[in-house]
Amino acid sequence: TVMFGTLKHGPAQHYPFEIFYQYRPEEEKNYFKFSFVRNPYDRMVSQYYWQLTRMRNWKGTYSFKTFLLEAEKLVSKGDFFNNDKFMKVPYGNKIHFCPQHMYIFDEEGRVKLDFVGRFENFNQDLSQVCSTIFSKEADNFPADNNREVEFSETQIHNASAGRPPYPEMYDSTTKKIVERMYEKDLDLLKY
Repeated sequence: TVMFGTLKHGPAQHYPFEIFYQYRPEEEKNYFKFSFVRNPYDRMVSQYYWQLTRMRNWKGTYSFKTFLLEAEKLVSKGDFFNNDKFMKVPYGNKIHFCPQHMYIFDEEGRVKLDFVGRFENFNQDLSQVCSTIFSKEADNFPADNNREVEFSETQIHNASAGRPPYPEMYDSTTKKIVERMYEKDLDLLKY
């Protein structure tokens, strides 16, 4: 879930709704709340390649397994939303490793958003989001300005394009690391 703007202690992007609403409680009912989730295995491969683009001098020496072991330590500590420690760890921004269920589900396991799309179905799910948003907004437009909103294929920028398909990156050991890190995501998000 990404929200742009500024909160009391810094930028609002990547914060869960609970933190956003602490500062802007009146906003909770005013918005259509949606998020996109990604297969945790694909997400970690993408994050690994993104890290390599930021650490060019490590290319070839920073293995996927090493990356996952460091990520697992980070995920096991939690504390993703502590403003004092929010931004940096030696290999990037720790918020990028936050389990996705923390944005989607409440403590009882109920979905707290209006819509959850999947990265794997991005265009189809984004089309559904746009249809919902624009159909709700249509009542606010004067009759002579109502018009169809066209949705075309969205170009997904993939910084790790050209990388191997994510299943090829895993062996039994690295797969188990991701299963430990994102057990709840795999279960609740049905991956």
